[in-house]
Amino acid sequence: MRNKTFGKRRIFTALSIMTLLVLILTAFVGCSAKNVDVKKVDGIDAALGDKAFGYMQTLLTQYADRTLGGGNDFEFAKYLSKTMSDWGYTSEFSHGDILGLQGFKTTFSRYVNYANEELSDVWAYNVIFTKHTSQQSKGEIMLTCQYDNLYQEQADMSGKPWGADGSYESGGALAVMLTLAEQLKDVDLGYDVTFAFFTGGSYCWRGALQYASQLDREKLDSIAIVLNYSMLCGDNLYIYEGETKTTYGSFLNACADGATTKVPNDRNIGQFILEQDSVYNYVNIGMLSNQHYFMNRYVPTANFLSLNWESNANPLFTEMSGKPNVYHTPDDTFENMLARKGEEGIKAQLFDVIKTSLTALSSENIDSFASALEKAESEFPNATAQNAKSASLVNVVFKAVLIALLIGVSYLIKSYVFKNSDKIMPQKQEQSENIEEPFGDNLYDTEVFGENDGDNEDKEKENTPFNDPFE
Repeated sequence: MRNKTFGKRRIFTALSIMTLLVLILTAFVGCSAKNVDVKKVDGIDAALGDKAFGYMQTLLTQYADRTLGGGNDFEFAKYLSKTMSDWGYTSEFSHGDILGLQGFKTTFSRYVNYANEELSDVWAYNVIFTKHTSQQSKGEIMLTCQYDNLYQEQADMSGKPWGADGSYESGGALAVMLTLAEQLKDVDLGYDVTFAFFTGGSYCWRGALQYASQLDREKLDSIAIVLNYSMLCGDNLYIYEGETKTTYGSFLNACADGATTKVPNDRNIGQFILEQDSVYNYVNIGMLSNQHYFMNRYVPTANFLSLNWESNANPLFTEMSGKPNVYHTPDDTFENMLARKGEEGIKAQLFDVIKTSLTALSSENIDSFASALEKAESEFPNATAQNAKSASLVNVVFKAVLIALLIGVSYLIKSYVFKNSDKIMPQKQEQSENIEEPFGDNLYDTEVFGENDGDNEDKEKENTPFNDPFE
């Protein structure tokens, strides 16, 4: 009985130590990359970078002014409508007789003559088109970007517009979206594929908010993922899926085949509340785009964007190391983009984004992508836990303290067991020598419980129940 008791305690101690080791390893689970299976896809021609560059030149020349509420945004929306319709995409939306336009009124402030000027009840137009699968749909994949810019923004007393065609802010993303739409127009992925060109991105992504806020829970749950294309043609390409690493994020980065740079986890700054009850209570530039309003409704998202996240030249973000930023300035023009990035550099990065997207959505990989997306719900961040992940230093300190506590508890358990082992082992050995079968047939033998009271007293002492030091 005593042997069994001591054995149980040793097992308990071993299990305790093993549990602590598991907890320590669990603390580092978020740091490890997920294993994903990505097959190489043949036939993705590098000339698609040239095609996207051509779209960019055309759009930024013919539709340089896409400013919400005063520019030629309506004319550009009609151009997108015709293009997507000609490619065979359909839409449940229309405005007047124009297919695909989700028209709505909005109010926002524009910076004019060194002051904020409020514009009320301004008509705005999202452009939404979908290709429905002929199979039983596995859900909806949304590809999104903003299409507006700040061409009409006025920065001086003369009232002269900025004239910024928004090459960085939306031009590159628009070119990628149109190239992808053209490539996928005849492809059936088993998903419904929606292309959403949102307006109002320059004013807190109002088009995306309008669209997402109209969706009920059932419709939101049917969206498998939102792939958003944001600012492109900076130094490095990133895919930001949130502050918590996900299997589908690892899958997308694997599809990029080395073209992307790892997103740092120490670039979160301050508060930026676009909506109440946000998933995150802090901000970095990766969060600030159309996908924010879907992420805030617990829809898996991934944001393709390009800048230099490693540079500390700007507290929020830096587009290109050693060069002044153009985002939300009059310098966001195609001419400046060519001077900064070069034509070949622009084509190469646009192609990397297109190739990554087509690889993920290819027939060779769509099933693997689907498997990765099935895990998205369980990997979605817990909003109450995000404060601890708001900076890498805080994260490291948190884990270090946790590990120190676990090791300390393990050490105390181990020390206590060995400290008392001298009380356990000698008694165990003594009982083994003197009592071969403590519950055997000789329990009441006269040699053990004889007639002599003194002898009986000595024998009774020998058979005193085991004094358990842990009880």
